[in-house]
Amino acid sequence: MYLNRSSLRQNQFEFQYLNPVIFYRMVEQFLGSPDNAMIGLNLTWDVKKRLRLYSQLMLDELNFGFFKQDGWWGNKHGVQAGLKYFNALGVDRLDLTPEYNMVRPYTYSHDREEQGIVLTSYTHYNSPLAHPLGSNLREVLVRSVYSGLKNWHFEADLAYIQQGRNYNGNEGSNPRINNIYRIKDYDNNLLQGAKRNIQFIRATTYYKIWPNYQLFLQGIYRKSTDYYEHVTLKESYFYIGGGISINAATDKNIF
Repeated sequence: MYLNRSSLRQNQFEFQYLNPVIFYRMVEQFLGSPDNAMIGLNLTWDVKKRLRLYSQLMLDELNFGFFKQDGWWGNKHGVQAGLKYFNALGVDRLDLTPEYNMVRPYTYSHDREEQGIVLTSYTHYNSPLAHPLGSNLREVLVRSVYSGLKNWHFEADLAYIQQGRNYNGNEGSNPRINNIYRIKDYDNNLLQGAKRNIQFIRATTYYKIWPNYQLFLQGIYRKSTDYYEHVTLKESYFYIGGGISINAATDKNIF
């Protein structure tokens, strides 16, 4: 007998999440789970201790029966590819990281909602859990870290982002919107909607004054251009402060 658990659980904790065996999505579907599930693949390859190639692939509700359909809305996926270059250009403790990210429209969104609030999107407290801009975007960034001077640590980030924002309805950029309200089922393309370009620069300097305590100075520049509204916004910020640091060069993932 098929048991529809979605009608019984009513926002309670799903005990199947405690299952230590991965790839049990088939069991979830048999139980009638209303939850959204994503599959991720992470690959890393170290080359001669100087280079590290890495990539991530995320699949969200991918239906192989429609995979070859042009622009089917459910082909939701994200890709990350990057390279870490240690002691770059022969400079000791200088690390460079170029990276590319792409997220298809409607990725991280779902269709289960109550009182107008989507319950199963990949968000928390109304904020995306993956890329802070949501989806329907591509991004190129370069990160550099230098820690070759005593008590000093330097970081710099450059990013160029293109995103298609919602303009004539739900065009796939906001995972907080129910994807039932999508504008169309087919011919969905990356960056559809109101195109926006973002240029982002951040530079940070840390100075250690005591063990695990440091002062920092940070500058941020951001330029955003909305081509549909013909508006360009430029912002600059400067910060100075201090605090306890465990590791100032922690790696960060997008997905």
